[in-house]
Amino acid sequence: MSESLDNAIQPLVEVKLGNKTLHFKVDFNALAIVEEKLGNSMMDPDVWKNLNIRTVRTLTWAALLHENPKLTEHTVGSWLHMGNMNYVVESLAKAFQASQSEEDEIPMPGKGAADIPLSPESPTSPPESNG
Repeated sequence: MSESLDNAIQPLVEVKLGNKTLHFKVDFNALAIVEEKLGNSMMDPDVWKNLNIRTVRTLTWAALLHENPKLTEHTVGSWLHMGNMNYVVESLAKAFQASQSEEDEIPMPGKGAADIPLSPESPTSPPESNG
């Protein structure tokens, strides 16, 4: 798949850090890297509600690796500070939201996911009436 087609499928969010213009891409690769490094499920809404500095740095780094696979967390951490943390977190959230189309949006745990049947025989499905 070409990079331009890949970016059309997985939108990028432009972010300015220092004197650099970069692009966040929060795809499954980035999320898996964060999960591997921190041990948190990025599908857990509590992780997003309770971000800490370590998670923000790791997520920022992972969201930029598509542009430069040799980028280090230490380098990314040097671009982050309390003065730009809200901007960075908002940009990461936009990139995460951009990765979900309205048609394909996956319900997050705790936001109605339990109400969606997994299969016709799922225990969350309403019981069938026998007429």
